[in-house]
Amino acid sequence: MSKYDPQSSGFKQSALYSSPQDGVVQVFAIVESGTYAVGIQTLTSTRSVFVASGLSGKVRVALGSALLPETCLSLRYTYLVASALKGDTRTLSLAGPLDFMSLMFGGLGGLMDGAARDERLLSEVGDQAQLFSCVHDDLPAKLPVGGTGFDEAFKLLVQAKPSDSLDLVIEQDSVVRVHMHSESPKNQVRAFIYSSDHKTKKPLGYSIGGRSTSTLFMPLKQDERAYRLVLEYESLDEDDACPLVHVRIIAKPMNDTIRENLRCRGKPLPPSTVPIHSDDVVVSGEFAFPGDWLARALGDPANGMEYDVVLEWPDAEPNSTYYLDVESRSDFLTGHLSFHLLYEHTDRSLRPLGRSVQVGTAMEGGQLVERLKLLEREADLADDINLTGAILRLKLPAQALEALNFAQDSGFIPEGAEVC
Repeated sequence: MSKYDPQSSGFKQSALYSSPQDGVVQVFAIVESGTYAVGIQTLTSTRSVFVASGLSGKVRVALGSALLPETCLSLRYTYLVASALKGDTRTLSLAGPLDFMSLMFGGLGGLMDGAARDERLLSEVGDQAQLFSCVHDDLPAKLPVGGTGFDEAFKLLVQAKPSDSLDLVIEQDSVVRVHMHSESPKNQVRAFIYSSDHKTKKPLGYSIGGRSTSTLFMPLKQDERAYRLVLEYESLDEDDACPLVHVRIIAKPMNDTIRENLRCRGKPLPPSTVPIHSDDVVVSGEFAFPGDWLARALGDPANGMEYDVVLEWPDAEPNSTYYLDVESRSDFLTGHLSFHLLYEHTDRSLRPLGRSVQVGTAMEGGQLVERLKLLEREADLADDINLTGAILRLKLPAQALEALNFAQDSGFIPEGAEVC
């Protein structure tokens, strides 16, 4: 057993074990946190056997002619790793020596690349005794556990480990949403999805967003091999006794998404203007962006789609106090509508006055709820803000439009059908 040393960028042997000649090897070890490589060496092997198995000379030299090929001996390796922190376990089973070699020569690269980051995060944990009372979840080894498509929510403990990963099994062309939300902006997590062949280090997609909330939304094609989802914990709040991050992972077949989530149900566009001529004005309703609006936005999907609602407020007084609340609810999988409140400055330019922030309960299921949060500018509000023509700018993200483009180009939208 060898431990990775970041200073020398290599592995150093930390323990050596031998086993009785009964065909079963069992090793028990208590180790410090870190990245380890476990090597298994047989006592006998011959060059002719390696040649027969198709292994190159370079691989034979690297292995020191120490592994019997799978065609000669059927072996199974199982690694059981238990956390001393909370007693959870993870098991990795490998069918034989060739799978073990794949792990050694392919899978360790990512581990070594992240070792420096892992050490930094783990050094921030401090006294781990406080974490025993934190109720949290562990990600399963793969999703879905059974069936096609899934919608799962987890509460992950940032301090427990520097990263999490799982396999995403996509049996039909689907859209996937990975959404993360933390009560503390210092607990930051990023999500990456890698291709099913795991040969490239470049992700197919990654999460974008603010400090407390980020999301990954993309279409994935059906593949017999699993995609890999990696959640990397970028930073943590050292003052947070229970640093949790809420994660929701959804995968839904494209046909079902178009039929159930993007179906037009005769709802109108949001109003382009909202007249405010009294002290109490309430405007609410269910709205939709029809296909012709989406079609225009699909011409340049990278910028997303914006829609302005003008607040006609002729009697707004700069020195008066108003209560303004804006809340939006959109489909969690395909919508993710956000908004900004803009005002007209004295130089006629539009400047931000507030923006939408996520209401955390959306992670439990249902719709995505966003609510207006004003910028902290109370000291100079009365000096330069003109509310008579304030604009509420709604925005549908670029990721949603790119998924629609995929559905359209792949023929999932029936001819003549309209999505909203």
